Amino acid sequence: MRQGISGTLGESGMSLYKTTGTDLGALYREIAESGEKQVLIEPFLDLITLTSNDQWAIGRDGTIDHLGMLDQICERGMVHIGNLKGQQPDRDVYDSIFGYCGVVGIDYIVSGEGLFPVENNARFNGSSYVSMLVHNIEQLTATPIPFWKFIKTRTSPCSFSELTSRLAPHLYDGSKLNSVFPLNCKELSESGNFAIVLLAENLEQILQLENSLKGLGVTREQPP
Repeated sequence: MRQGISGTLGESGMSLYKTTGTDLGALYREIAESGEKQVLIEPFLDLITLTSNDQWAIGRDGTIDHLGMLDQICERGMVHIGNLKGQQPDRDVYDSIFGYCGVVGIDYIVSGEGLFPVENNARFNGSSYVSMLVHNIEQLTATPIPFWKFIKTRTSPCSFSELTSRLAPHLYDGSKLNSVFPLNCKELSESGNFAIVLLAENLEQILQLENSLKGLGVTREQPP
């Protein structure tokens, strides 16, 4: 499969590399010499049309206006060079976009200069999963969970049963608040990395749970 490797030093595909998997040695040297530290690897799909870009505007009064749909002009698969307005997208494409059902997560930056949306993740993501998990717990127990926190953590490599024994003083038991719920434990036995949800009645209890976990040898995962 053809794959695209895009770096973080440019936009609109300015730092873009292609590979079929047979030239990785030379490609690695090219990326290293460019100064790239992180890359995103994605498969190339065989396009049957131009890439659609859907534009919306949300007013302060809550009104939502559709500004229109554009075709993004791309070269070499991913390099964006402009937009085209005029030709309407294929009806099936149009209906599929407007019929989108699923999770959308929008990230914001809050600063002294204002509030700025910076990313739209039209997909199921980590925070979506945890939100649904907490919602299901609330439905099963008929008890609201006012505060929760999701963090990536690590401990000394162990089995899941060993981890639950280690967390026993604070482990969620199906009803109590101010407890912890481990998840994403597939790397636990090799690296000790896993994730955890803190369920609490207030922010102070969240902080106390985090401090208690440190005493049990559970700390935040360090980024690479």
